[in-house]
Amino acid sequence: SKRVKSKTATTKFKLNSKTKRIIGLSLALICVYLFIAFISYLFSGKMDQDKVEGANFLTFVFTNQPFEIVNWLGKLGAIVSHRIIFNGFGFMSFLIPIFLGLVSIKILFNVIIYPIKKALKIGVVALIWGSIFFGYFFSQSNLFMGGNFGYQINQWLGDLVGEVGTFFLLLFSFSAITGVMFNTIFQKIGTKVKQWLSHVEKVEKQETTADSVSKYEVEMEKDLISEEEIEIVETEVEIKVEEVSESGVELSTEIPKSEDKKE
Repeated sequence: SKRVKSKTATTKFKLNSKTKRIIGLSLALICVYLFIAFISYLFSGKMDQDKVEGANFLTFVFTNQPFEIVNWLGKLGAIVSHRIIFNGFGFMSFLIPIFLGLVSIKILFNVIIYPIKKALKIGVVALIWGSIFFGYFFSQSNLFMGGNFGYQINQWLGDLVGEVGTFFLLLFSFSAITGVMFNTIFQKIGTKVKQWLSHVEKVEKQETTADSVSKYEVEMEKDLISEEEIEIVETEVEIKVEEVSESGVELSTEIPKSEDKKE
């Protein structure tokens, strides 16, 4: 019974290939739809705001309306983008379709562009902090940049610590978040830079040793060539000396004969 329990505990829930494709395609469709709706909201949000503000989702989408919607994706795109961007997290809401795109690519193609767990952690933190950040700097105009979430948090922080305190709190939180979440990334970058520098040093040492070896070989070849030239010159001198000595002997033998003839 213990073995059976251990086997059942280690078994994992796996999806079929068809269900994976359906989930991946649906996530990809939602990703593209939200991304286009969000981009359209940047241009048409103010024109559609009075139409979607306070409207019931189902009645607004599934009933005929007497007005025209400017959003590129119609009534659904207008109300969804308004609920997520204006009533939600503002400009940082673009992280939602980006995350859905990463998940859909992982499911459909089994390609990990960025680890999903890390992307989820960083995305949630960036979504919250970015909404507060944009809500601080766009509290008077362009309220959609920080969304309702960022606006409300900034109002609460302004009452609690003031605008200056909120500014320094944002700076401190940014440094703390980057220090904690991106510490491993900075360490990896540092190790890669060190490896690259060590590789460059090794290559330079190899080049210097190769240059020294080549210079030594050239000098040895010069020495060998000079020795060979000296030997050639010595042999030529010896040959000339022998020729001169032989010619001198012949002259000495011929001179007395000429004198005998004169006598």
